[in-house]
Amino acid sequence: MPSTIPNNTMPNNISTEVENSLETINQVSRQLLSQLDGKIKHSEFSRLDNDSVNNNDPLESHLVSKDGVEPPTNSSTLTDEQLRHLVTKRTVLIEQLFNQYTQTQLSSQLVLINEMVSLDAQLTEKSQQHKQALTIHMLKIKQSKKITKLYKKY
Repeated sequence: MPSTIPNNTMPNNISTEVENSLETINQVSRQLLSQLDGKIKHSEFSRLDNDSVNNNDPLESHLVSKDGVEPPTNSSTLTDEQLRHLVTKRTVLIEQLFNQYTQTQLSSQLVLINEMVSLDAQLTEKSQQHKQALTIHMLKIKQSKKITKLYKKY
């Protein structure tokens, strides 16, 4: 028996494919945001821990952030290699999306595209925060090494 499905279902199918692609990209983006939040919090806790150790203050040696939250566990954060894999996966998915579909096909999912753009802006901001936190941490390490060298001279 011949198929009774009309041929005009193709655009709807493409729309569903675009929607699924965008949802996957947004899901990976949210996952990256969550992991970057964990990395930033972890580096803040490390900084707090280093400061309290450097001050030799036993009362401050317990790690608690400014807002009273306990540090994240290492089991919930991904390794740098896993993060790189997620970033690569997201990049490939976005490239495929824009190479595979036309502007007209993509315009059917403006809400999801706007969400993707918003998540991208958040990822950029979080990446900058993480970079700044790492820079501050590295400067403190360098300063600590200089102080140690000066101390050893005398």
